Amino acid sequence: MVAKVFLFATCLVASLFSQHSIDVSRQTVITSAIKKVGPSVACINVQKNVAYSMPDPFFNYFFPPEIYINVLEREPIAFASRGFSNNVEKGMIDIEGSWIPLQFVNKSKQNKIKLSIENWNPNKKKEIILIIKNRFIFQSPLQKIIINPLQEISLKTEHFESVLLGSGTDRLIEQINKLNQLQKSLPNLLINTKVKIVDLKDPTKPELKVERIQNDGR
Repeated sequence: MVAKVFLFATCLVASLFSQHSIDVSRQTVITSAIKKVGPSVACINVQKNVAYSMPDPFFNYFFPPEIYINVLEREPIAFASRGFSNNVEKGMIDIEGSWIPLQFVNKSKQNKIKLSIENWNPNKKKEIILIIKNRFIFQSPLQKIIINPLQEISLKTEHFESVLLGSGTDRLIEQINKLNQLQKSLPNLLINTKVKIVDLKDPTKPELKVERIQNDGR
């Protein structure tokens, strides 16, 4: 997306211009353009147009008639919620774990997103990014990332209701591999039971919480 911002200036005596006021003017124009696009912007590259139309070369050096702003839009990857002023605010995040207000993502993109993050926290961006970037390793599709008040992380997948990871993701790949192994072996080991919680805080010693499935007529 390319936004073209036109700069209009009145004729002023050149000696009145300082480098500070010039920088402030440039910054004001760029900031105004960013606000029009919205906070879903990831990167902005500004390039001065060299084709000047004003006769004074000194004036044009500081104030070119056009500035081209190339805007790279952030791509939403998951829905998210966070506490905000005693309320729950809903939004989305990108692949870098950064927050995007929901109103800046069109409905067609929202309809394609299946993953969500509950209680998003900027202090957990590193962990969130790592989980999202490794989501395709899960044999059971990842549906939700949950951060509890103690800043501990758990997951919900298509096969498992709750998978406890702990406060960090230093052993995430090991935890995912163990979860995949359990998914293959558990159906043959458990009869008439359903796994409610898989505790993988220590992936070498996984713990399961199961419940009995009530069969009709028994």
